Amino acid sequence: DVLPYPVMAAVVIVARCTSFSAGCGSWLHTPEVFPVQVRATGHAACNMMANVGRLLAPLLVSPYFSPGACSGIMASTLGCAAMLALAAPETAARTDDFNPSAYKALRQVSGQGACHC
Repeated sequence: DVLPYPVMAAVVIVARCTSFSAGCGSWLHTPEVFPVQVRATGHAACNMMANVGRLLAPLLVSPYFSPGACSGIMASTLGCAAMLALAAPETAARTDDFNPSAYKALRQVSGQGACHC
């Protein structure tokens, strides 16, 4: 019923490594996906959703959910994330889309004043 300690330790180490690599991937990938004008906001939104997942994960693996329901929820969440990642636009050939006039307008709308760059 219970896994041997070395097996459990190996599973935990692999889980932590994949969690850390996913976090590093978001730091590397979001600058490529979001335009310059909203890059920080896009990354913050991604981190916010990751924190929501971190908050709800202990509830998911609690006695409130059966192991089958827990596995199904995790698998469907992973599947949705994979489909969204595959649907993201390719940005390898894109040139930097920095537009100073659009950036100034965005800062004025957001209440941050004019851009002094």
